[in-house]
Amino acid sequence: MNKENKKLGMGLGALLNTKNQNNNNVNKIDITNIYPNKKQPRKNFEEKENHYYDLDDKEDSLYGLIQGKIATFMSYWYFASAVSKGDFDKLNEDIESGNA
Repeated sequence: MNKENKKLGMGLGALLNTKNQNNNNVNKIDITNIYPNKKQPRKNFEEKENHYYDLDDKEDSLYGLIQGKIATFMSYWYFASAVSKGDFDKLNEDIESGNA
């Protein structure tokens, strides 16, 4: 059996190098050494949230369609049990034809 196959079924142990580590040692990191990702352009998300409220207030038709479709899919997924891709495809057909 090769080395990669031995990792199957190990869970996180397959990803973490646990050889020669003493489990009693804990590495502590000073919180001041943790920085946000430099590629994240926003510091807060209120602007985007307010944009969605504006679309809702303006009764933007495209936004309304998207919001309604997403809400229908999420509700169906949440309240139905053991749904399949076929169930969602059928629901999508019903939405598109105006039957949902």
